[in-house]
Formats: sequence, structure tokens, C-alpha cells
Amino acid sequence: MSRDAGQVAGIGPMGVDIGTELRGAPDVLIDFSTPTSCLRRLEECAAASVAAVVGTTGFDDGGKEQLEFFSEKIPVLVAPNMSLGVNLMFKLVPQVAALLGEGYDIEIVESHHREKKDAPSGTARKLVEAICAALSRRAHDAVFALEN
Repeated sequence: MSRDAGQVAGIGPMGVDIGTELRGAPDVLIDFSTPTSCLRRLEECAAASVAAVVGTTGFDDGGKEQLEFFSEKIPVLVAPNMSLGVNLMFKLVPQVAALLGEGYDIEIVESHHREKKDAPSGTARKLVEAICAALSRRAHDAVFALEN
């Protein structure tokens, strides 16, 4: 079942369907779902030669490998956050980390509702990766702690 994107957004019909199945011949799939659902859709996209924009986060290592696999077959843009401001922060944070150097502790604090499915978020994980790369640290050594 699909719904009109404009109606979902509360701005009136736009003629843009939002659904859970790849139908017709779209130019691109935009996915903000779950890793399992996203990978199923990418399989359909690869079979139909449809490009994909993936905003879904929370992929495990196997899921990340599958994203790489599909990106060799079709154009795939993967970004944990589509906000211009956050992407600017992704660009600037490594520069700040490098300027501050090893003498500073780094802490990222984020707050979400208790039902958030991927905590820490993809945005927080990407920030950690950017900081660690700038400081020649290993991102998988980072400590994530959740507070309720």
C-alpha cells in the first residue's frame, strides 16, 4: 500500500507515492527504513537498475558489506544525515579535532526518544569516525554509553 508524500507531510497531494515496494520504473529509491528492509529494496533496485539514496542507519558489518556490493551494481548514495548543517559539521569536525590534538578529551552527547532504534545514531557514529580519522585513532575503540 502506498500513500502520497504530500498528504503524509500534511501539505496536500503531490503525486509522489511513498510505499514499501518498488513499483513501476522509478529513477531513484529513497530509503529511510531499517537495515533489513533497505537491503531488500536495494536488491530490487539492482535487478531493475534503479539508483538509491540511503538514509537508513544501524547497519552491522555484514550490512555494510552488502551496501558496498550493491554500490558496484547501481549508484548508491549512503548518508547518515541529510541535513546541510550536519554535513557541514562532518566536514569541520576533523579540522577542529586535528587543531585541538591529543591534549583534549572528546565526548559526543546526543539525546533521543527512548524508542530510537539505532542508538547511538548514524550521525554520532560518523562524527566519531571523522574525529578518530583526524587523530589517527581507531573508531571501533570508541565507547558508547546510553543513559536513560
